[in-house]
Amino acid sequence: MLSHHTALKSLFSRQVLDGALMPDFGGAPDAALLDTQGQALGGLCRQSNLDAISVCLVRTDASFAIESITAEAQYGLPISELEAHRPIDHLDPLRKAVLRTPGTAVFNTDFRSLDAWRQDPLYNPYYARLGVLHAASISFIPPFRENMRLQVSFFAKSNGVFSPDFSKSFIELAGFPMAIFWLARFGAIDTAHLSRMRDLLSHRKPIEIAILRELVTLPQYSLDEISARVGLSARKTDYHLAECHKSIQPILAGDAPVGRANRLLDLAAAFQLLRIMGPSRGRRKNSQAPRIV
Repeated sequence: MLSHHTALKSLFSRQVLDGALMPDFGGAPDAALLDTQGQALGGLCRQSNLDAISVCLVRTDASFAIESITAEAQYGLPISELEAHRPIDHLDPLRKAVLRTPGTAVFNTDFRSLDAWRQDPLYNPYYARLGVLHAASISFIPPFRENMRLQVSFFAKSNGVFSPDFSKSFIELAGFPMAIFWLARFGAIDTAHLSRMRDLLSHRKPIEIAILRELVTLPQYSLDEISARVGLSARKTDYHLAECHKSIQPILAGDAPVGRANRLLDLAAAFQLLRIMGPSRGRRKNSQAPRIV
């Protein structure tokens, strides 16, 4: 079995990216693609109860309620997850929390226990109707579409629970390549971006993703600020940035060797799609982000 640390690193192996999280479309139906992604994630984090996944691209109003549906895909559910949720949308604290805080994984158990959910008014019309209970969701902001969200939701059946390794940090790291794939699948970004991001993400370390996320979402590039957000010294952060920049040089063909300032600009431009995750959990709470190594 993989350790949790190894599972996080393995998310960005070429095998997992090409074969599951960011594959070529081919002729496979949406449900089959989600099934493949679910099996890959379940195998990495020892999660045997990842029974269903729903992905949707929606337009939201000013209060983060769903205004309209642009595209939807799912597997493992008997009916449309969005259709089941529509009658109880105004009662559910989970959905708006997910749409309001992109890039942050939210579990329904963040609000109440599974036993309490079974007694909740939402249980029969939503959870029981879908045949699931333990749920986790994450949303992303499509480029240049602030009033839209791509939401990815994971479910365990009514008698199952997620394993501890299926954590917020795991979902947030796995969610990004999945989001790029489904944004391309739904036509929200060009397929060329999917191919390029697959190459850029290949063999990235979780700490590199955390650093790059801070880089592209900060209002100005600051090594000290990035370091504080990820819980590393400026020297260590600069080392990771330098190693990452060096490793993507074959992708940035024709670029000459650069100094630190241009290195940050290069990396920010190359990984700008990380902006779809929004600020990190630590930044959003105005406190230091949890350290990821």
